[in-house]
Amino acid sequence: MALLLAAPLAALMASAGFLGRGLRPETASARAAMYADAAELLRRSPWLGQGGDVWRHAFRRVQSLPYVGSEVHSGYLDLALDLGLLGLACALLWLGVMAIPLLRARSALLPPYLALLLHSAIDFDFSYGLVWLLLLWAAAIGIAEAGPARRLRLPALLRPGLVLGAYRRARRLLSPRPLRMVCSGLIAAALLLLSVSGLREAESQRLHRQALAQPPAAHREAAEQLRRSLALAPYRTTVRLALAERSAPQEAASLLQAGLRYEPERAELWLALGRALAQAEHPAAAQALRQGIELDRYDRVKQTAALRELWELAQRLRASGQLQQAEAVASAGADLYARFLRLAGSVAANPALRNDRDFRLTEEAITLGRELQQQAHLYTGDATSIPQTPREKQRTTLRDQPPTAQPARR
Repeated sequence: MALLLAAPLAALMASAGFLGRGLRPETASARAAMYADAAELLRRSPWLGQGGDVWRHAFRRVQSLPYVGSEVHSGYLDLALDLGLLGLACALLWLGVMAIPLLRARSALLPPYLALLLHSAIDFDFSYGLVWLLLLWAAAIGIAEAGPARRLRLPALLRPGLVLGAYRRARRLLSPRPLRMVCSGLIAAALLLLSVSGLREAESQRLHRQALAQPPAAHREAAEQLRRSLALAPYRTTVRLALAERSAPQEAASLLQAGLRYEPERAELWLALGRALAQAEHPAAAQALRQGIELDRYDRVKQTAALRELWELAQRLRASGQLQQAEAVASAGADLYARFLRLAGSVAANPALRNDRDFRLTEEAITLGRELQQQAHLYTGDATSIPQTPREKQRTTLRDQPPTAQPARR
């Protein structure tokens, strides 16, 4: 029986099945890196968190490996990132209080309840509403099984009688008609503001969809709809990026700089700003492109696009006679390429690490980087200090080796 069970289990682990993927070293390394990155993100706002869906929008700027994971693979870490350690403590207290009736009644639902809680520590179970429904369902059955004599006794501060008494005292305090009218007016004003905000958001989304559905010939109409959409919801970065693509370089740069007030750590916003500044032949494009790469450094497409923008900007500046600015831009591009080269080399040197994003050095990046390095060294004349890629080193080694003796043909 042991041999019969071990054979298919070994075949499953060796294949690309679920268990095989779960036991591979790169999976463990990706989980460890993900948890370390989540802890680094938590240090930025440990007590109150950073709002909903923090990991999905912010993990690329802190990730230490090129893994792909829009979920942090730990429900408790996800709660801590969204609500802070105080919110996590409240959630853990609530889950623990719900488990007490199951424990007192010795319910058969206690093991699956604990299994869900334990598994949520290493996976994103809490992202599914069904898991929360299962937890509440198990707790409700446990309370019913406990009976009146063994139910959980609430603390004195949480008893219904005390809460009802506090409500009645507060109502007596608000019994004067003017005070009651003021409170009702404030509540009505808050609800009205929320309604207006929701209507503006809905109208902004409608105009955005209409602009994207416009044919290429209706360029001006689409840009006008995007302007109206952005005026209704200026915090929507997707609308701002779409409008910047349809605007002149100077106008696009102003739009994108204004968007940094709402999302200062959005990589796409910085890269679009660098592209607009490069088209306007502004040397500050190098700094914007570098900032965008720092916020998403394991994206080979963005790395290559940044090098392309800097190379084209250096060519335009050199053609217009601005040699010093061209040298500065080429030096910034050479430095960006050197970082790309080191990062890609570190990933390639560790094949056991997870590389879901297929991060590597592209052929176009090698060509652009070498040209940027040559342009940066034109003024210093130090062409020998240009670093070589591993492929170029291999070619140089093979070229410098003495030719081997060939056997004589008969």
